[in-house]
Amino acid sequence: MTYPILEHDPTREAFIEPSKVIKKRDMPEHCVICFFKEVIEKVVFEKKGKMLVENRWEDGPHPVYEIGYKGQRLAFFHPGIGSALASTILEEVIAFGCNKFIACGGCGVLEKELATGHLIVV
Repeated sequence: MTYPILEHDPTREAFIEPSKVIKKRDMPEHCVICFFKEVIEKVVFEKKGKMLVENRWEDGPHPVYEIGYKGQRLAFFHPGIGSALASTILEEVIAFGCNKFIACGGCGVLEKELATGHLIVV
């Protein structure tokens, strides 16, 4: 028995392609997806972050910011709560022009051997 979700589809263009309806912007190539709003607010304040896109949704704004880091432009944003919103905002940010991402956030674990506060790289 085959499972369609496990099949590889080499097509680069999605059935619903965000870049067809979202205008590309002057965006950094590199972007941090940060799940902590207070960290984003602190970075914007301390590093004089510039809002690149307001990106308003029904539940409020989900802006994309930019700072300079080691001579490079770096974008960052909060992806919202829940996978549907997070993946949709990610698709928008890709259509805007970012294409290299790293995410940082918190998590829970089912392994009690992993103590609180340890770094987990996935």
